[in-house]
Amino acid sequence: MAIWQFKFAMVPGAGIRRVHGHLVHVLDEYRVPKISEGTLAVTSPIDAKNYWEGLDSGVVAAAMSGILEPAKSWSSDALMFGDEDGDRVEVWGDDVDCAIDLRNFSAPRLESIVDVARALGCKLVLHGTGQVIEPIFESILQEVRSSHAYAFCVGPVDFLRGSRSD
Repeated sequence: MAIWQFKFAMVPGAGIRRVHGHLVHVLDEYRVPKISEGTLAVTSPIDAKNYWEGLDSGVVAAAMSGILEPAKSWSSDALMFGDEDGDRVEVWGDDVDCAIDLRNFSAPRLESIVDVARALGCKLVLHGTGQVIEPIFESILQEVRSSHAYAFCVGPVDFLRGSRSD
């Protein structure tokens, strides 16, 4: 996935409750691993949990076929929709990853994806921070506007120079 893509996952609320006993605000497995201070060693990755266990991620694939064109999958374990460098949804048996192309942003397409998540009882989990948010278009739009992908698309030279103010 590319720097100009805003990335999040659809995670069933029921799966979060099953795994953690309640809804949580952050899912560590979606956070970026941190580099240990004073060393180049990356902290050990969190064991990924299957929040889709007992649920059918295939219903997401059926819904996505009406939003994005099916794409050739590089894995027999996943159904993929959209373009690798554009808007993209990957439906795995244990995960649903979404990437929105902010170079050619389509608010209606993002809203359709969010509507699918809401209809299926999913939360949106932001890649990088692991923050769990409700599937509300205005909420994800706010996250898009504060993302590195957005900053890159608005001012790539400033972003790459590190002069982005957070």
